[in-house]
Amino acid sequence: MKNEKNRTIIQNLVNLSEVWHEEIPLSLGSWESFEVGENNISFIGNHNLQILKDSLETLYNSNSEIANTISIKYFKNELISTIRNIKKIGEQCSSDDVEFFFNKLLSIKLKEYEVFYILKGTKTSTEKEIINFGLFNVYNNGFSNIYLNKNYSEIGNRKDLLNKNKNHILGIKVYAREKTKTIEIADKLCNTFENVINYMISDLHHLRSIGVFNYKGTIHSETVVCSKESINISSSSEISYPVNIEDEFFNSSELGNDRIWNILNNLKKTEIEERLINSIEWFGKAVLERDKTKSLIQFIFGIESMLQYNEKVFISPSIVSQLSDSLAFIIKTNHHERKQIVKLFKELYKKRSAISHGSSQKILLSDLEIILDVSQELIKTLLTVEPYSKMKTMKELNDYINELKYK
Repeated sequence: MKNEKNRTIIQNLVNLSEVWHEEIPLSLGSWESFEVGENNISFIGNHNLQILKDSLETLYNSNSEIANTISIKYFKNELISTIRNIKKIGEQCSSDDVEFFFNKLLSIKLKEYEVFYILKGTKTSTEKEIINFGLFNVYNNGFSNIYLNKNYSEIGNRKDLLNKNKNHILGIKVYAREKTKTIEIADKLCNTFENVINYMISDLHHLRSIGVFNYKGTIHSETVVCSKESINISSSSEISYPVNIEDEFFNSSELGNDRIWNILNNLKKTEIEERLINSIEWFGKAVLERDKTKSLIQFIFGIESMLQYNEKVFISPSIVSQLSDSLAFIIKTNHHERKQIVKLFKELYKKRSAISHGSSQKILLSDLEIILDVSQELIKTLLTVEPYSKMKTMKELNDYINELKYK
């Protein structure tokens, strides 16, 4: 069934594609063209380009093994090559053509790659060469000569690419069938590492953070103010202090941090685990965000992504009540404290809703401190406290909270 659907899609692309031996006139509108001369394949017009885009995504996502190990760019080039071959031999796409196309991609050997990034904002208290966080290895800045020569001998004289800086190196091992996908996977994991580690640091004053793509570090700026009578120069600095990446805090079992790295290492995560990581990433982004308004929204997103039982339902007053009740019952056991959490969350959610509808709201640091504390308590409880830490599905979580409500 899937094979026939894919055959129909490819046949439609064959029919829509054209071969142009000369420059495509501007009067024909937008177009996308591949190669020149006899090998040319072109899609002309907005309508045809949209069909190409939609068809490409459908075909690409029809095989999860391909989507997980091959980039859509590589897939697209191979698809165009297949369309070209079909046009040359008669313009009819057969089931065998489709099977050959997908099997050719799957026949590419799956390889292990290690992708390295310069990690900033870190320090260590010892000369330990490797600090492990599940999927991620942080290497001491002097590791390159020994480690690269031992594991990647073909790097030869290029080993100084990583060894020449004074920062630590983040290494991420991934499996892919081609290099573009390797970088895509590793970049996504690198962002996850940043978000998780900064959730753990939780510095709303932005004095300490660790990162690769989103690290700002110490910032110095100068401002010149001119009038007809005078010129004034003022300067300011935002100081950033390095974080000890060896601190046992980052693998604390009491806080559940060790389990976060273990979950990230799982290829098959439970529904609750998927939500936990998504929520933690939102909290990490919120901590890094310097705009207090955006930060609050991201904290709320994190709580929603963790606790909203039916993600397809539009957020309504009843859903906000469900979220605030769930939050309160998970992180508190005392009736009075639960009422306080419900009140606090609804007040902050009211601000979030006003912002979303264009209203101006003053968000204070104290607002962010409250929502950060609540967010951390939520994650910690779900990771470390039974029965929450044993739950696998949202149904289990929702049923248990309902039981608590009506005890």
